[in-house]
Amino acid sequence: MFGLYPFFELSKLTALSFLRYLVFTFQFILVLYLFGIDFSYLESMRLIALIYLVMAVVPSIALSELTVRGSVALYFLSPLTGNSAGIIAATTFLWFLNLIIPAIFGALAVFYFRWNK
Repeated sequence: MFGLYPFFELSKLTALSFLRYLVFTFQFILVLYLFGIDFSYLESMRLIALIYLVMAVVPSIALSELTVRGSVALYFLSPLTGNSAGIIAATTFLWFLNLIIPAIFGALAVFYFRWNK
């Protein structure tokens, strides 16, 4: 299946995926820091990579995704900090920032373009 695509396109897709991963990881580190959870950079990268791996493997539907995200983050981050509320707040904030706000803008754009036809 991958043989149908040129190597350059696959390389570009891989680079864009890695860039997206770095952006989301940096967001997570920054938000954790803003909510009072401070780990070393390497430790943060390791734990966030584990959180993302588990989130990719665990099946969830849109309504329960927030609770699954919070539970996974608590499982990996709570042994290193006593700030469970900060972990939940950070994951909720990221979920809201990366999923809910774009969904609202997308829905508004659909209505806007539908009425302006």
